[in-house]
Amino acid sequence: MTKNHPVLHIPKAQDKILRCAQNDGSEEDVSFKATKRSSTSRHPERSVSSVHQMADYGRPKEGSSRSSFTLIELLIVIAIIGILAAVVVLVLNPSQLLSQSRDSRRTQDLSNLNNAIGMYLSEGNSVLGQTDTVYVSIPDPTLLPGATSTCSSLGLPTLPTPYVYQCVSTSSLRNVNGSGWLPVNLSIVSSGSPIPELPIDPVNTTSTNEFYTYALGTSSTYELTSYFESDKYQQTAANSGNPDPTTYAIGSNLSITPFIHGLVGYWPLNEGSGTTAKDESGWGNNGTLESNTSTYPIPQWVNGGISGGAALAFSQSGSGANKIVIGSFNGLSINSYPVTFIGWERNTTGYTNPIISLSGNSSLEINRGGQLWLHECSAPGDTGMTVNSSVNINDGGWHFVAISIAQNGSGCNITGAVDGSVSTIACTGSLPSNYGNANIAFDDCDGTYNSSTTFNSVLVYSRALTAAQLKAVYSAKKP
Repeated sequence: MTKNHPVLHIPKAQDKILRCAQNDGSEEDVSFKATKRSSTSRHPERSVSSVHQMADYGRPKEGSSRSSFTLIELLIVIAIIGILAAVVVLVLNPSQLLSQSRDSRRTQDLSNLNNAIGMYLSEGNSVLGQTDTVYVSIPDPTLLPGATSTCSSLGLPTLPTPYVYQCVSTSSLRNVNGSGWLPVNLSIVSSGSPIPELPIDPVNTTSTNEFYTYALGTSSTYELTSYFESDKYQQTAANSGNPDPTTYAIGSNLSITPFIHGLVGYWPLNEGSGTTAKDESGWGNNGTLESNTSTYPIPQWVNGGISGGAALAFSQSGSGANKIVIGSFNGLSINSYPVTFIGWERNTTGYTNPIISLSGNSSLEINRGGQLWLHECSAPGDTGMTVNSSVNINDGGWHFVAISIAQNGSGCNITGAVDGSVSTIACTGSLPSNYGNANIAFDDCDGTYNSSTTFNSVLVYSRALTAAQLKAVYSAKKP
């Protein structure tokens, strides 16, 4: 006896969709005819047959060219797409791509401004603004059109004396007639203003340091600066020629405002003579070469610095040896983080060799194993935190060393760099909490002096440099 198995009936609308899905475009009747319930439905075989029919539902008829995915195939495709998407995110890093795009725009904006000022000067024009003033691309929303202010309510970084900021109103910000944020009347160029409006930073905010600046130096020299956000463009900033390797600069004098993004101390230590170590950060933290006793000479100028010029050598060790005394440290707030210490040193011994110490609370040192560590004055002696031990520094060659301390909630992270090797650890134990007097080549914690070490290019920032910035600084100045 032939069994009549029931099949599903698909409504006309669905039936039409199925017909349209045929590859040859024909309207083949694919409807299912319902059959009368069989008395055999009471038998268990019926349920098996029904399952088979349900499994066949939606499959193309024999000889049909229509194809479709099964549920398993769809899940596999979705999984593959998900994996590929994750790989793309990891490899391309969309966030960094967006940052790179904005940094590319920043370089183009400043290049256009620099060219426009060049055309203005080439026609004999000379009004470029006021000296000792930092003009910024961020507007002061409290101002009326045509008015200016010192930007005191915008939270900009503190400037060393005698510098002041200047801001303009929102409506005037992009004017090219000298009333915009750039105080140069580009509209008087004979062929018309080289640019239709003044560019502003793509982010243009003080909270992330992302804004443009303009400053006038002596003899009608000028400088334009920008702060890059992507890892890729850090090297571009470091190679631009600004004394602060983390700030991009362009113009006719790139040393006017090295302090604009947190550089509070920069001692090249390349003078070659005299008893003064000049601070070129703009904060006036000059150091004096000294020796505590007549037994040891003051630090000696020698040849063979990292850039081929002079360097400063400290040849004695123990109490009473030589050092650079800086004294009260301008630009670095008391009881505050973040902070970054950077220096180039050449050492031949494993004795503790501090690069810089601040008010008896912290020092950047090389310990007896040739490792980078942060000395804690709260625990005098050889107690400290080893930050980076992957490179041996006591080999007689020049090495870049840096420690950056950044706040992380209620604690902090310490990033250490030795040459191009960078690592980060969490802070442990007591950290230095008070900055004031400073010395180079002298551990203010326990009175230990360096031994057989030569120094060049020591820098201090009032902010924490990133790993990418530390690597860029190293690459820009390595011998």
